[in-house]
Amino acid sequence: MFKAIFLSASLCVTPVLADTLWLGDSLALGGGTAAHEQTTARVGASSCAILKMVPSAHHDRVVISAGTNDPPGACVAAIRRAVNARLVVWIVPVNGGGPNVLAVAAANGDRAVYYKPAHGNVHPVSYLPMVEGVGK
Repeated sequence: MFKAIFLSASLCVTPVLADTLWLGDSLALGGGTAAHEQTTARVGASSCAILKMVPSAHHDRVVISAGTNDPPGACVAAIRRAVNARLVVWIVPVNGGGPNVLAVAAANGDRAVYYKPAHGNVHPVSYLPMVEGVGK
């Protein structure tokens, strides 16, 4: 008869923080700052200006805010083609750029995050719910 020997090993796994980049306009700047994560963004940036900011490096996750300053966002699809990431999350603008951003997100299987704008503004009442919507 053979005796079965069972070995058990203890494996310690240290969680790795996701490599996240917030990319885009002032919404990305506010969200990235609130999340304390890497941010490449500029206030008033058009989607074509954001396209020029896309890094060539791979990131685990990229959160993009584009189309707010040039609805419908002439370069939104080009931004998505240029981004190299495992997961892409789009901040959906509350103005005319929203439908284009949603179409690009849907076409690429990306996530979309909505936010509550301050009265008469394209910026959120608070960036914290936006950051929570993006998640970790």
